[in-house]
Amino acid sequence: MNFASGSVHAITDFSGGWDRAMPVMWQTGIMASKKMTDKLAEQERQLIRACEILNADPEVRKIEKEFDALTDEIAEPWEDSPAS
Repeated sequence: MNFASGSVHAITDFSGGWDRAMPVMWQTGIMASKKMTDKLAEQERQLIRACEILNADPEVRKIEKEFDALTDEIAEPWEDSPAS
């Protein structure tokens, strides 16, 4: 095989049995992509856990109820102003 990068290594332990040789540049990109995917998945797990903790807090539920009680109608400043 002749790849543009010149360096060719076989990877078999990363993607479930890729036995073909591939350029190091491709391997690096694949590994970087996997690492980023793993990092994002971990951040998502942490965010979900933080939300679960906050949702269980009675004080947070009280604040949410207060926000829910607010009306959606906001008077525009020019509607309530005295006529000029």
